Amino acid sequence: PTPATTAGPAPAPTPATTAATPSTTSKPPVLTTTSFLSTVTLTKFYRFNEKSYQDAVKKAAGSSDVITSVKYDVGFQCSMTPNSVTEAQATTAVVEANPGISAANVTCTKVGNRLLSDDGSEGVRRLSSVKFNVNISLDDKGVAENVKTSAASAPALVSALGKQGITATVTMDVAPVAVALVQTVVKSAKSGQDLAKVCVDQVASSLRLPVSVSGVSAGGPSGGGGQCRPVSNDTLRRVDQAGWELIPCK
Repeated sequence: PTPATTAGPAPAPTPATTAATPSTTSKPPVLTTTSFLSTVTLTKFYRFNEKSYQDAVKKAAGSSDVITSVKYDVGFQCSMTPNSVTEAQATTAVVEANPGISAANVTCTKVGNRLLSDDGSEGVRRLSSVKFNVNISLDDKGVAENVKTSAASAPALVSALGKQGITATVTMDVAPVAVALVQTVVKSAKSGQDLAKVCVDQVASSLRLPVSVSGVSAGGPSGGGGQCRPVSNDTLRRVDQAGWELIPCK
């Protein structure tokens, strides 16, 4: 008998041809440097925490590149009689009346005179006082808290003027107000006024404190195209430490 023919092994199937998927590389977001000044109004200076402020800004900006520099300011308005008191004499009196500060911390600005009347039997006697806006700017939160209390004392200013040979009366027109001034620099895909607004809204919500913003400026990815504004030496130092570069205004 003739042996049965045995079929050879079946050929391996040809793999299906798969179309090549083109690779796509997403471009990193363009980062813009924005700077602004936040004014945080306080009842007590200890209520402000710089790290909490930074965390709120980072959350709003979607960026960890945040630099801050803080000044603690006490501001008030007072009237002094006689009206011959000068800004320099007022500054010396404020320094004398508030321990822990120097003339470099104080700005006294004359804002006008006020006419006072005293009706007497021999007619009207008119005395004129001079009004000052006073600002005390400090780096130390504890010193600022003490100054906020001492600055409210009109008798202390009267005594300090007396040491200069000036017989004076002092009235407090606006009681001392405490604010934290936070110069803020952010590098983020967000920028300008839109970034500043979401940042201060987040700060107000997180810190539960009133916040306003001013001096917003934003440059391009290389720092150009922004608006010129003053930057403190402390902020310049921190920017330099972070390895950033600020382009000088022309």
